[in-house]
Amino acid sequence: MAKKNLSNRVASLERQIADIRVRAVEASEFRLVDKAGRVRGVLEMSRSGPRLALMHEDGTVSLEVALADDGPSIRLADESSRTRVFVGATRNEARIGLADAEKKPRIFLNVKNSGKPVIAVYDGKQKRVWEAARATRG
Repeated sequence: MAKKNLSNRVASLERQIADIRVRAVEASEFRLVDKAGRVRGVLEMSRSGPRLALMHEDGTVSLEVALADDGPSIRLADESSRTRVFVGATRNEARIGLADAEKKPRIFLNVKNSGKPVIAVYDGKQKRVWEAARATRG
């Protein structure tokens, strides 16, 4: 009799567990790990705001999406974690930057809230070598 009672209780608990639906999970950090236990992604609440980072097998960050007080940003890095592409927006401007392997900015695109665009190209010494002419309408 006790065995049947226990079986009924276990069956009842299994049905209850199957009916549980998680509506929200709260945490300040989630880690995505590969089969070897290496952290390959992090979704966290950093000091400056929410942040998502995806990493190579060796732990170097390759993609980072963040939301700070001054606006969102996306950073793409090479295998050495050097930023090669940056996209960001603030209250005052939107910008895209492309850098070489030494992290030196080479191409910069920027649009101010006023509508003024800037497109500039830099050499390896970070000297501006070209800038788009500002179009004017008469």
